[in-house]
Amino acid sequence: MVNILFVCKYNRFRSKIAEAAFKKLNRNKKLHVRSAGLIKGFPSGKQITNEAREFGLRIKDSTQPMSEELFRWADIIVNVADDVHPSSFSQPIKHGKKVIHWNIEDQNDTVKSRMIIIPKIIKKVEEFVRKI
Repeated sequence: MVNILFVCKYNRFRSKIAEAAFKKLNRNKKLHVRSAGLIKGFPSGKQITNEAREFGLRIKDSTQPMSEELFRWADIIVNVADDVHPSSFSQPIKHGKKVIHWNIEDQNDTVKSRMIIIPKIIKKVEEFVRKI
């Protein structure tokens, strides 16, 4: 089993989209995925969940803050966000975790930016699924 954790700042959008896209695209039952935010965020909201659905993705409204348990659980951590500094992952690296950085920009709470960013995240996940 390989556990993959997608992380962004609040777990409101980017990491949730990555998790949902991975669940949709992945066929390997030995790969498990979750998502979290470094900071406890507000719920995603109906607008974001509806926009995700337009791309065939199902996300939950609730957010998941990062925890020590999640860091321990993960074998691979994917920092989806451009506003989460790589140094935030120095401890997992010291403990042998593989950390990948995608540097996806935040959605700035606009529908227009989300509709541009969702396909970017899906493309990154497609590439990741092919490699893993």
